[in-house]
Amino acid sequence: MNEQAGNKLWVVAGPPAVGKSYLMEKIESLNIPNLIIQDMDYIPAVESATPSFNDLPPEERDANHPKVIQLIKAATPKMNGAINDFIQNNAGKDMFLVGIAWLDPRLPFQFPVNAEKIYLYRDPAVVVQAYLDRPQRTGDSPKTAELSPEDRSAAEANVINEYEQYESQGWTKMTPEQIEQLVRSSYAEGANETPT
Repeated sequence: MNEQAGNKLWVVAGPPAVGKSYLMEKIESLNIPNLIIQDMDYIPAVESATPSFNDLPPEERDANHPKVIQLIKAATPKMNGAINDFIQNNAGKDMFLVGIAWLDPRLPFQFPVNAEKIYLYRDPAVVVQAYLDRPQRTGDSPKTAELSPEDRSAAEANVINEYEQYESQGWTKMTPEQIEQLVRSSYAEGANETPT
């Protein structure tokens, strides 16, 4: 991991439907040469280690359900190892890594010391609605077309709780616009030059 120390490494995480895929598209549109942009959830070794929730009844597929937490806890070392291998295999290159929606912030992965760990922030009400609006995915909580006010409040509270967990682990809160500006400014002409 030490050989990675001179390169840029951004790791962006956040709850499902917060906008990680959208952010990746924005960073890709900057057309920064030699910047590796990768959704960690789709690194082949991570995908093969990610637990399947298909065998669970739909009502047990919630991220906070004990069976889901148990599956994630058991699989986390393999998934972490796969991410570690990906970072080591790309040592010497700048990386923008997005994803780890599966990663429970209570089971933090130890990224290299130079990693800038960011959690993607959007208004919790917007995140909850985006989650309801997106097509059902394996591992998603059961969905209905509309939530009662109580269920909506509870869903928003879950998003806030996840933000707080990232914060407690030392992750920096940023909006999509702030992250895009951070990456853009890192490659602005002269950004790495030291004044004389």
